[in-house]
Parts: sequence; C-alpha cells; structure tokens
Amino acid sequence: MPGEIKLDVNRLTKEELGYELRVRELGEGGNLTVVEMRAVLRNALHLEKTSLAIKSPTYPYKFAEDSVALTANLDTVNSLIDEFCGIANDSKYKGIMSKIAHALGRVNRSSPSSEAEKETKMDIRLKLLLAVDRLQEKTKKDRKTRDSTVFDLSVLRQTVGQPGAYSSAMEAEHSSSDEEQVVKLKPVPVRDWGLKFTGRPGDMSFTTFLERVEEKRRSRGISRARLFTDAVDFFESDAHTWYNLVKNWATDWESLIELMREQFLPENFDRDLFEEIKRRTQGSQESIGLYIASMIGLFNKMRTPIAEETQLEMILERIDPYYHPFLAFENITSVTQLLTYCRKLDVKRGLAKSYIPPPPKKKSLVPELAYASTSTSVSSSHSSLVVGEVPTTRSVTIKCFNCDQVGHRHRTCPSPKKDILFQLR
Repeated sequence: MPGEIKLDVNRLTKEELGYELRVRELGEGGNLTVVEMRAVLRNALHLEKTSLAIKSPTYPYKFAEDSVALTANLDTVNSLIDEFCGIANDSKYKGIMSKIAHALGRVNRSSPSSEAEKETKMDIRLKLLLAVDRLQEKTKKDRKTRDSTVFDLSVLRQTVGQPGAYSSAMEAEHSSSDEEQVVKLKPVPVRDWGLKFTGRPGDMSFTTFLERVEEKRRSRGISRARLFTDAVDFFESDAHTWYNLVKNWATDWESLIELMREQFLPENFDRDLFEEIKRRTQGSQESIGLYIASMIGLFNKMRTPIAEETQLEMILERIDPYYHPFLAFENITSVTQLLTYCRKLDVKRGLAKSYIPPPPKKKSLVPELAYASTSTSVSSSHSSLVVGEVPTTRSVTIKCFNCDQVGHRHRTCPSPKKDILFQLR
C-alpha cells in the first residue's frame, strides 16, 4: 500500500480536533487555541497506548450529527483528491489520508438507531474506502506518467535559443518528485551543512531557515525523509531544547515543520509582515533588481498568498520616485516587465550623469563651429544687471533729525533731545 491511513494531529482542523477531544471526554476545546488543542490531543493519544487511557467513554454525538459532519468531510476529501497532483506520502497526500482516518474513526464510533441510519453508515464507510482507493490509483497514474516520459533530443533542439519555451516532455520531466531527483546526487549529511536554527530573536528567522533548508536539500541530494531523521543536527540553543520536547510528536518532516510553525512563527505573522512590506521602499543606493527581489522574497514568506496584481501595485508605489514620471504613460502588467523597463531607465540615468558640457569657444580649433554661450543684460541710466547675477544693494544716507548730522539716527543721537512737536511747527 503506497500510504498508511493514519490520524495526524498536525493536519486536523479545529472542528476535527474538537470532535477528537470530545469523544475522549476532554471537552471541545472551546477556550483553547488550535495549538493547545493539538497538544492536548497528542497527550491523550499517547495515554491511549498505556494503562492510563480513558476506558470506553460515553459517545456524545447523535447519528444525525455524525451524518452531517461525515458527509461534509467526504465532500472535502473528494475535492482534495480531484485537485491532488503529487506522490504517495508527500504532505498533501498525508493530509488527505489524515482526514480519511478521522472520518473512518467517526463513522466507526457512530451509533445508528434505525435501518435507514445503518444503511447511511455503511454507505459513508464504503465511500471513504473508495476515496482511499481513488487517491492511491491517482498516485500510481501520476507515477506511471512520469516513468513513461522520454526526453527526446528533438525537444532540446526546439528549446535552444528560445528562452521560456518548454515542451510537454520537459514539463513532465520537471514535475517528477523531489525525492526522485535528489537521489541522483551524492548526499551531503545535514551535520556538514553548517546550517543552524536557534529560535532566538535576532538570529535566523523561521521562514528563512525553511528556505535555506530547501535550497541545500535540493543541491546536496537529501530526501525529506533523511531531513526528518537528521533533524537534530539543525537545532541548537533554545530550539534544541524545544526539539527534545516534541521530537516524538512528529511523524515526518512535514509534521515537524508544522510544530515549528506553531512554536516559532508569531501568531500574527502575516499581518505584521504585510505591514513591514508596506513600509519597505527602495533605498537610495539600492538597485531596482535587488529591491524587487527583496520584495518578492517578502511576499513569498507570507502564508497567505498575495495576488500578483497586488504585488506589482505595491512595488510600483514604493520604487525610487525617479521612475514615476517615466512609468506614468506605460502599461506595466508584470513584475518582469517593470524590472526590464526600469533597467533601461537606469542606463539612461547613467548616461545623463556622465554628460559633459561643451568646451568654451576660445579653446576650439574651429571657433566658428564651437558653442557660443549667450547672456541677456538689462541696462538703465542707474545700473546694469546681468541675468543670473544678484543685484547689489543701493547705499542709503542716514541723517539724524535731532542734530541734523549724518551717520546716526534720532534714537541714538548723543546730543540733547529737541522737542519734536516744536520742530513740526
């Protein structure tokens, strides 16, 4: 069997977690977060393997409630299978299997009281098992399609000199699983990567850590199964302490990542990151290529995808104002187009900065063809002002009306003050 029907706590929704807790007489977790609900359920599942497990609690649901929930679950499972395109035991595959495991557990616990309800229970169980079979068959077909793909030399000839041209054969080749691709490389153990995660503020962020791991995993020939086995080599400091606590809760690399998200990713990460993106403008010494790459990197770190149109709009609003007048009359429809156009503008800006004024006429070998500067002057009977020059201030003679002497004013006159009213008569 390509995959195991197994309940994975990390892949259950809040409603599914609530059900699993309630049937174990642990309440529905109404006052708990999803993270706390998962932690409680994990501990309960561990207890069920010991003598401390709750013995046959009373089942709290009526069959009508089970029927509605199971029908909705079955619809969701079938939709996920329709959209599924992957391999057995990848993250999406395990997510679907976990939903089926939850539904099978619920249908097995349900208690129909009439023949019609018994028929409904049997029908739901049958459809769930058929869903498992359909998922496995789809996985086999995808694998068969990949294995039968032949890379023809003519395909290579078609793509030479045609950037961005891809044939169906090449697409099929690229769609093969990462697990199949990495085994072709000589594996480099995780301990030799020099990549560490501490979980401390100021050190490498969780999202950056995941990106680095994926980059190195591909280039160093390591499967995700091997990542999970050697995961301890990634952690140190606070993260290592945390890993020792939860290592038995994870079943594979994907579930370990989910646990890390719960621990090391802030609760309002997307909201806070989006606010940071809105404040991120292009630096005065930052190239347009580096700025756009940084913005795309920030967008990619968000768990909630941002539409490409929105990304383009936000980047346009935050690039160097130098570009704005030139872009006002351009129909920019993609980030790639924006980058190409701005780079052309950068070339023109560089040419403008290297502009050298023409030499003066007196230094020319052919004076009659040299540039001759012109100046406009304004003359009058009193002064002559050349355009571009600052006019000089006209001198004013100061005379004191107290002593009739020049050079000072009445208020600073050293002579005895005269009666002003007398002077005005």
